[in-house]
Amino acid sequence: MRRIWIPKNHALFGSRIRIAKFPGGSSLPWKLSALFWNQMTASVKPDRVDSIGAISGMAQVNVTISGRVYRMACEDGEEEHLHRLADKLDSTIGSLRETFGEIGDQRLTVMAAIMAMDELAEARLKIADLESENRLFRDAAASRLEEQSASEAGIARRIDEAADRIEQLAAALVKTKPSG
Repeated sequence: MRRIWIPKNHALFGSRIRIAKFPGGSSLPWKLSALFWNQMTASVKPDRVDSIGAISGMAQVNVTISGRVYRMACEDGEEEHLHRLADKLDSTIGSLRETFGEIGDQRLTVMAAIMAMDELAEARLKIADLESENRLFRDAAASRLEEQSASEAGIARRIDEAADRIEQLAAALVKTKPSG
């Protein structure tokens, strides 16, 4: 079984999953260049790789996609997440197979990947819109707080002025009060 290691936090594969086996046993998907392969595997320390190329200390998980079993590795505790992702991909490929028929596993997989990237792009747009809306709400709240502070300062100033005026009137009354 040939596997490809995809380092966590890699610029192109920012996933929590570190291994991918490609159908047909290909060691480089889509004929990746040796330079790109070296960049992909550069963050894996040699002392963490065992004799069969597995990263030590990682959970090993078998997932089934389109009837094929793939051995994957992920961080401890991420096994269920990996199974859910694989199940979703398997379901998407199955739906595409029902819709388009047997047009080839590779084409169905590419279509599923494009659909996933489309969902990701839409989610990112929604997040950007929500962040923008959130910024507007925060700016409006900050503006209202500034207005409220200015209003409270004005009220406090008028109360102080009224208190001063009351004290002046009280002093004037005391002076004009008849003795006796």
